[in-house]
Amino acid sequence: METLGQKIRNLRLKKGLSIKKLSALLKINYTYISHIERGKSIPAEHLLEKIANKLGTHEEELKILSGKIPEDIKTILYKYPREAPMLIRDALGSYAALKQISFLKDKEKRLEQFFTPLDIASGMLELIGVTKCNHNAEIIDPSCGDGVFLKAAKEKTALLKIFGCDIDSEHINSINSQIPEGSFIAGNALDALLEQEETFDFAVGNPPFSAQDNLITDKNILNKYRLGSDKKRQAVEILFLELFVRLLKQGGKFSIILPEGILSARPQKYVRDWLASNTVIYSIISLPRNTFKKTSSKCVIISGERNSAGNNLVKYAVFNHIGGGINFSETINMVRNKCRNSIKQAEIIHIEDWRPENLAFIKMRQLCKKPDWACLGELVKLRTGFVKYGKDIWIKQEILLMQITLHFL
Repeated sequence: METLGQKIRNLRLKKGLSIKKLSALLKINYTYISHIERGKSIPAEHLLEKIANKLGTHEEELKILSGKIPEDIKTILYKYPREAPMLIRDALGSYAALKQISFLKDKEKRLEQFFTPLDIASGMLELIGVTKCNHNAEIIDPSCGDGVFLKAAKEKTALLKIFGCDIDSEHINSINSQIPEGSFIAGNALDALLEQEETFDFAVGNPPFSAQDNLITDKNILNKYRLGSDKKRQAVEILFLELFVRLLKQGGKFSIILPEGILSARPQKYVRDWLASNTVIYSIISLPRNTFKKTSSKCVIISGERNSAGNNLVKYAVFNHIGGGINFSETINMVRNKCRNSIKQAEIIHIEDWRPENLAFIKMRQLCKKPDWACLGELVKLRTGFVKYGKDIWIKQEILLMQITLHFL
């Protein structure tokens, strides 16, 4: 059942509001909203009314989720303590009613999930050679969602043994009906799948990403992961990255979609160090914004194998389907068959920023023998204008945006 915090967070995201923007509308501290969404605080009724008004929902629903029963309902329950519960159960407890409610909730969840396009899923399977697998090879998607990776894998080869896990039982039921010979688990993969460590030949998928206010804080889960055991909280995608690798046999291959920050942010350097120490990286592909519907998050695809030793070339590419760009299958063919855009694994571990755009820039700088060049980044913002003071105080500001596109790849 959806909690009060989850309900408020989902409504806020549908409105396109950050926590800070909502706090400004409500005129309260943004950390308090974070506590509400994480279930650490229950707001007073007057604040629930304001939240309902700003988020466009019924205040009674929020009150009930917070444990505050409306007075008229409370009066009915007190007056008819035996009859009222029976009537409620009769009205909402039938199978048809529950099925309808479940369907509506599932529809809301589907609208908020960011499913992988089929061409991206198929290309990721090609990257790790799923079509060339042996008869007894096993593949798993630890966060299978709508099952696009597993269905694409099944279409590519009938030899695979299919496994999947998702926290949403409705999705598991749906996939199970489409791939009846597969094995599927409904539950939290971070907890449920570690018993199958070093089992699979392939691990592929697009795990969930954490918002800053929705990190994993459960010590029972954190302590099971090397990338979480010494932390009070951790991003879910970082734990899933470790899970993908640990589920593989030695030499097993993975392909995973991750937020770009894991490759470039300084605080995540320890993740890159762990990845370099425990895997051989085959390729890194940068995806354009708006690859996934309803989000403009910048993501990358990392592919490789579970192995702690290797001196192969790490291939890289920037996929750009905007403005008549190439399609994804062409990008995959380029990565698999050409070595022009590549860097040695032994070299990449000493580079701070692993994004393909930066790796391409480093190569161009080496070719041009310009070691003092610096990369300006994806977007440069220039501010110009003038200001008057005193009684004539007035500010004029012009903002010029320059998009820097690297055509080296």
